[in-house]
Amino acid sequence: MSNFIKSDNDLIMLKEFADRLRNEGCDYRFLRDFLETFIIKAPLGGLLTNYLFDSTALDAGYSMVTNTLAFEIEGLLQAASNDASLILNDYHFKENNISDTECYTVLLILFHELEHSFQGLVCRGLAKTSSVMLNSCYQQQYDLMFKVNQRHNFYDHFRYALYMTFVFNASPSIFERNANIEAYNALLKLASLEGNDEMIRFLEDARLVRALFGYTLSRTGSLVTTSRFLLSSLFLDGKEEKHTLSFEEKVRYGLPLIRLEHDMLMQIPESGAENDYPHARRLIENIQSNR
Repeated sequence: MSNFIKSDNDLIMLKEFADRLRNEGCDYRFLRDFLETFIIKAPLGGLLTNYLFDSTALDAGYSMVTNTLAFEIEGLLQAASNDASLILNDYHFKENNISDTECYTVLLILFHELEHSFQGLVCRGLAKTSSVMLNSCYQQQYDLMFKVNQRHNFYDHFRYALYMTFVFNASPSIFERNANIEAYNALLKLASLEGNDEMIRFLEDARLVRALFGYTLSRTGSLVTTSRFLLSSLFLDGKEEKHTLSFEEKVRYGLPLIRLEHDMLMQIPESGAENDYPHARRLIENIQSNR
């Protein structure tokens, strides 16, 4: 499951970019080629999201306002190096291969921001997920962020005040949660193709931790939290799924789970080896102790 790696050909191209990254490093030419390959395209072939290489960017980011991805190479590489060091130490990789791990962390950052660009396309009605609720959630947030500023009556100001309160008090939102999930999904395909067991172990654990976020009262970042805010504004109608989604799709998008499905999510680490899912196991223990 990935919004950007949907076919064997996509996966082969990703493998080629990973090998190029290991052999030649990351520069603006690499970023340009990568983005022009994976940014979603219009029917006639044009890129649906803009990109730029801006020295003022912190490292990597996506602007919902301008629908633009921005990257600064030194900041990006420093962030990837920091993340790689944490992964190597935290998961006790057998081979202390910082170069290979940095390759994955660079790609994780890129896919995280690419997913934000996909979210922006959903907001604009140019792309869709398989969830009616999620599409509505993204589009309603877009409406609150931008369209409300075109009017100046009391109710519009009230809606915008509610939105800004939510942004500052409930970060990270469903946007961040799902960007993490989708980045892990894309890189898990690469790690599986390469037989990189250590990276698979990290990615599966990290994905499960992010999946669990939002399914407890002490966590934000799932559609459950976001929908509660949107509906409480009194201006927006709730949405229901037109088709039954699988357990995997619900967890992927952070959709509400029934109790049985929630228990299934909590039991996933039991299917792994003793050393698998270290962070997810600790999070689950905390969830169970707070019930």
